[in-house]
Amino acid sequence: GHYYWVMQDRGVVKVAFDMKLNYSLLRSCGVTIKGELQDPQVAAWMMDPQDKFDASLDHLATQHLGSRKTVAGFELGHSLPQVPNSARVVHLTLELMAKVIPVLKADQLHVSFSKIEMPLVPLLCHMEERGMCFDMATRAADLALITRRIAWIEAESH
Repeated sequence: GHYYWVMQDRGVVKVAFDMKLNYSLLRSCGVTIKGELQDPQVAAWMMDPQDKFDASLDHLATQHLGSRKTVAGFELGHSLPQVPNSARVVHLTLELMAKVIPVLKADQLHVSFSKIEMPLVPLLCHMEERGMCFDMATRAADLALITRRIAWIEAESH
């Protein structure tokens, strides 16, 4: 379908709430995503990593878009049964991303968000798909080597 080509287009920014889950689900269906990824959940964590907040879309939308924004209804008290929840999730996700990008830029976090955090999403998904081998003996040898190197660097610096 049309969405497949959009996912392949590096010029189209892909925005999703919980991008890692969405990325994994699309990969399991054979869809490869290319281009910039954005996730307001990751952005919110970067803006306040110490906050032990509820990372749900409703909570973040309420926190950043106003107290009346929720998935169940764009504004509390305004039931919209004709609009499916999936459309509401998309709307709130895009609105939330539009709100947090300027904050990331103002806090000088946008480069870390777009060049470090979000590019890790595909890597983490691939690691979860394939699993990782972990050899304790090799890790112990690596630790011993790193410890010796640190000791050497410390000795050279004095």
